[in-house]
This record gives sequence, structure tokens and C-alpha cells, in this order.
Amino acid sequence: MRILNRQIVDEASEIHSKWKASLWWRIASEAKWRNFPDVRRTLGSADLVGTCLVFNIARNRARLIVQVDFKSELLVVLHVLSHADYDKDMWKNDCDCD
Repeated sequence: MRILNRQIVDEASEIHSKWKASLWWRIASEAKWRNFPDVRRTLGSADLVGTCLVFNIARNRARLIVQVDFKSELLVVLHVLSHADYDKDMWKNDCDCD
């Protein structure tokens, strides 16, 4: 998969040193995901919400939200959020959620 917006991950990691997403980045960039079940086989805690994938990262300290286009094999990083910010659901506006 191609991944865009690494700077969002890097900025979150600078602010919260325990939020490193390097393992996720390596796994996702080497993946050949064609659909959501492929994602779940690789990363079992992933959720599909609207047009986005939500991952637990940093030993469940944060949520990584990416928009996915399986046909183009593209992931676009939208947010890296604390649980408190994730629970506000503001990120759902970016994921075509009702």
C-alpha cells in the first residue's frame, strides 16, 4: 500500500513519544490489502468506519485513522488521536460517516 501524510504520524510521535507508529507503517506499506478482511488478517484490531480504517497503535495508547482506497492501494493518514479526542467523534466528518 502507498501511504500519504507521514508528517501527521511524525508530528504526533514528537508530541507523544510513546505513540510511535513505525511498526504500523512498516506493516501497512508492505501490505497488499484488496479489502477489509485482508486488513483484519494482518492487523486484527482494525475497524472499518465509513471510508476509513481505524487502528490501535502504540500499544493501544492512540488511534490512527486513515482513509482507504483499496482499488488504488492507497492509505491517506488523517489523524493520530488520543482516546479522549477519538471519543469526540470529530474525525468521523473526514470518513463519510452518518
